[in-house]
Amino acid sequence: ADAGHTIYNGIPLKQLNHFKQTQDRREVRAALGYSDDDFVVLHLGTVCSRKGQVFSATACAKLIQEDGCKNLKQLIVGARYIRDHEIKYIDEIFQVAKKHQVSCRRWEELKDEERGQPQITIMDIQAAVLRFYMAADVVLVASLNEVLPLVICESMAFERPVVCSKIDAIPEAVTDGVEGFLVPPGDADAIRDAVLKLYNNPQLRVKMGSAGRQRVLKQFSYESMGERYRELLDTVPVPTAEAEATPSSSSFKGKTVLVDMDNTLVDWDGEFIRRFAAMAKRPEAEVERVVRNRQKFEIEENFDPSEHELVMEVITSPGFYESLEPYPGAVEALKRLLEEGADVKLVTAPHPACAGSCAREKFLSVEKHLGPSWLERLIITRDKTHVQGDILVDDKPKVSGGQPTLWTHVLFDQAYNGKVEGKARMSSWSSSAEVLSAVLASKKAAS
Repeated sequence: ADAGHTIYNGIPLKQLNHFKQTQDRREVRAALGYSDDDFVVLHLGTVCSRKGQVFSATACAKLIQEDGCKNLKQLIVGARYIRDHEIKYIDEIFQVAKKHQVSCRRWEELKDEERGQPQITIMDIQAAVLRFYMAADVVLVASLNEVLPLVICESMAFERPVVCSKIDAIPEAVTDGVEGFLVPPGDADAIRDAVLKLYNNPQLRVKMGSAGRQRVLKQFSYESMGERYRELLDTVPVPTAEAEATPSSSSFKGKTVLVDMDNTLVDWDGEFIRRFAAMAKRPEAEVERVVRNRQKFEIEENFDPSEHELVMEVITSPGFYESLEPYPGAVEALKRLLEEGADVKLVTAPHPACAGSCAREKFLSVEKHLGPSWLERLIITRDKTHVQGDILVDDKPKVSGGQPTLWTHVLFDQAYNGKVEGKARMSSWSSSAEVLSAVLASKKAAS
């Protein structure tokens, strides 16, 4: 078989650079309660056993109490209180702090004058995270299971040294001793030793931060990603007439099928109905009638203006996007398309009110329902016209953007797109093969 090619996803350096250039680090730290003398160790990510915050908290507590790092302050960002195992895990962090006699508080319970005072602060999930990178001196990624966390690339873009678990694809982004340190997963003492080296050596922090920035520019910029794709495309042989004449065993072979997530792959409305009914204290059946039969795509436009704030509160509530369940047969249908030779991409837009947490939760949802291998098939973008393919399956009545498209829009049936004419439709995933084959046949006949 031909060797595979790895092309790393780029990160939005323009946005990160703008933040760096327009924000004052001292002011950003002060807003979080940290002084110039504080040594801030950041652990950013959903607080759960997979992310390893207990190990980082143990390391930081020992650094404070046993290694004399009295000005060290750990900031853990990403707590949520939905699932029992997550709540229990947060309690474990508090127990670690208690055992080592360091102060630990929830950010949300602090008065303004108390911010930055606890030796360990635990903050709920946040949509805007760039300020945390700017405030940090060191960033920890102590995960037990990962692919390649965005946190690492973003930290290096801010020139922050990183201490990461040596697992999965992380060593492809960080060289031990160059941009930071790689440590065995679940080893609090190894994290402690690595952070202590950085604590005691400001020049090393600067050197590693600079190396990380250079690596991001070389490996994780949009320009680098585009160049790698161009190089790969240059190696693709031009099909011969004989090869073009050979019939394909599947109508999907060599075709790219783009699939939206919300209300196409997963039942967005169903989770909204459950949460809104609970928060508004209204019967689910009543809310379901409004939501399932709505005529306007944007959910808030179907409610009274007095309820718009509550609608947005539901949409931005922690865990909303991770909790979305696939429609019946959707996962199986996507896997069959892949088996039949289609290049399936999940193309989804983050909600602007919670873009950061929404994107992270979509990654978690895909990993949970489709498996880790599908994460490389997930494309999160506000403009789907930049993604090229043969078909886009999407519930939105009209998908537009800044680029001309080659894909054909196939509507996934919902009440609010019922009046759209002239487009193929999928009423359920059980009919996906027939509908998509017909669309591809029609495109071929028209070409």
